[in-house]
This record gives sequence, structure tokens and C-alpha cells, in this order.
Amino acid sequence: MSFFCCEGLFEGFCVVGLNNKNFGAELEAIRQASLRLADLKTAYMHAVFVVDSEAAILSLRFLHDSDSVRVGETRKKIYELNCSGWMVLFQWIPNHCDIPGAERADSLAKHGCSLPQHHIDIKRDQAYSTIIRSATKFIRRAQEIDAKGKIWEILLHNPVTMDLPRLIFTTNFIFLKRHDYRQGHLHRIRVKENLVCPLCSTEEIMHFKHLTVCPILANTNLKVSSS
Repeated sequence: MSFFCCEGLFEGFCVVGLNNKNFGAELEAIRQASLRLADLKTAYMHAVFVVDSEAAILSLRFLHDSDSVRVGETRKKIYELNCSGWMVLFQWIPNHCDIPGAERADSLAKHGCSLPQHHIDIKRDQAYSTIIRSATKFIRRAQEIDAKGKIWEILLHNPVTMDLPRLIFTTNFIFLKRHDYRQGHLHRIRVKENLVCPLCSTEEIMHFKHLTVCPILANTNLKVSSS
């Protein structure tokens, strides 16, 4: 759903079709608003497009050719505005920041989404990203259900940084799972010769208390649970 609002002058929305991304909807809103501005009779020919899609703004800013028809059409309308004397600026804003015009546009979008949406053809890469995004959400929900009440539930919301050295990563991982007795376990089954922390040179026994102050773990994302 594409929507736009210029308080006191004009507002509107248009259906852009199913499976369309926010990027495309924002571009269409800019194009439609540009058409309205071109027909506007006013001596004050300055316009600021307030947009919550940075990608949409950047696509209009770059001068290189684009294979997107919508990008090309929107660039053309902005160019025509400039040629007719309009000074056009773009400003990115986050969603729901209490700007009256933006809030009104959001309400128009909600209304527009209730209207019938037409199907549009999508490119292979867009279909692929849509499938991956949906699969990721599905897997995430399944993991949250499976992890509920488990000792490793914290890993869903506090994952270990993936670019850590393997030994430090493993220590963070098992610590978050509350397996702070790892070295003791390995010593008990005679895999390790002693209980000393293998990460640092302090000769301290590897246990919960030591891991909270181990100098090697000081700059990692090791989180200590109060429980």
C-alpha cells in the first residue's frame, strides 16, 4: 500500500499490489505526491518529502541507471518538478515519530490495506528473499516454543558473537547454558589434566566465579545471569 499526505493541501493512497516491498510503496507514494505537486498552484514552491525508507531515498539520489521501472518513473517526476521551479528535498524519518502528516499517512495506509490487492509478478531474487524471510520467522517462532523454560532459552535473545575465537566462543556458549563446570567435567572423564582455566594464565580453577572475572572474556559478550 502506497500512501502520502500533505497537510491542508492533499492526501491519498493507492494499491501497489501483493508481495510489494516497502521500498516500492514508498517510491510510488513519492511519485503520486509529485503528480499532485505539479498541479498545485502556489507561490511557495518548496517541498520536503518525509520518507521512512532510506533505500527509496538513495535510489532517487544516485544518478546511475536503474533496472527498476518505478525508480525511473519517480526520478522523472522529481526532475520535472525541478524543471518547473520546485525545490525538492528528501528527509528520512523513523516510523511512528508523531509527525502529524506522517501519522495521517499511516492511518491512510491502514485503510488502504483493507482494500482488494491485485497480484503482481515478482523477480526471482525478490521471491527468494520473501521465502527466506518467511522461513526465518517460522523457525524463530518454533525455536521460541521449544526453548520456553529451558536453560538455553537465553541464547535466543542473547546469542554469542560469531566472530570470536573458537575457544572463547565455546566458553561463552556453555556459560550461557549454565555449564560453567566444563573444565571440571573434562577433568573428571580424564580428557583434561587439571581444573585450571585454559583461557588465561592466572592458574585459577575454571568455574562460575572465575569466568565472571576471567581477563580473556572481559571484552566478549559474556553475560552473567543473576540466577
